[in-house]
Amino acid sequence: MPMSGGIDFSRAPRPAFWLVIGLVIGSAAGAALWLGVPRRSPPDLSLQRIREAGVLVIGIDPSYPPFEVDNNGRLAGYDIDIAREVGRRLGVQVRFVTVDFGSLFDGLEVRKYDAAIGGVSPYPEYANMLDYSVPYFDDGLVLVEKPSVPMRTLGVESGSDADLNADALRARLPGYSFQQFETQDDVRAALGRGTIRGAIVDAATASQWTSTMSDLVVHPERLTSVPFVIAVRRSDQALLKALNGAIRAMEADGSTANLARVWLR
Repeated sequence: MPMSGGIDFSRAPRPAFWLVIGLVIGSAAGAALWLGVPRRSPPDLSLQRIREAGVLVIGIDPSYPPFEVDNNGRLAGYDIDIAREVGRRLGVQVRFVTVDFGSLFDGLEVRKYDAAIGGVSPYPEYANMLDYSVPYFDDGLVLVEKPSVPMRTLGVESGSDADLNADALRARLPGYSFQQFETQDDVRAALGRGTIRGAIVDAATASQWTSTMSDLVVHPERLTSVPFVIAVRRSDQALLKALNGAIRAMEADGSTANLARVWLR
């Protein structure tokens, strides 16, 4: 019972209290509804944008002959022709943006170009921001040798991938001994003189050596794998799919092999 002359607080309305409760419940329900509805990713217009522009812009570091630059310093080589042929199959022109390799992926991330090529391998440290095409070349280590030389000594450049992986390579090449040389030119000179039977070098170097040393045999098996790919932003899956289709078609019809014979001989 209320006190005489007082106010019965048990019956007094409490609008502010219930208003706060209602707002809290409503906000919670709204948040739950918002969280329960999947947010849509923006449409992937990467390939459409390039085709509408008529140009595929590619970042490249032109410092590795015969892949990106020729002996006269001009932009020409295996990677250049691969990129242009990919662009042709996509129905667009190709424009190159030259950049130092250390900044190649940063430029791709900030959209200075659509893709990057030129000695690019699927580096795992960039997996959160980049995606990679199927390989168009494997520059892994191979064995080259002169069968006419009786000794079983192989030359390796000091500090090279062959030198750093010497233990694993010895296990794969039983019966051979390894000899270190200061430079790759020293390895080649010893091979030319016949003071070693062969060498372990990357596939591109092996192809170039055979063009001037007719008695040199290149074993086709890769001792290591260093795939060369085209890098794109992870969001540009439509472009990546088109690049993969073009590279696979080039592999199937012999275009990549023909370009390799032009540049890597």
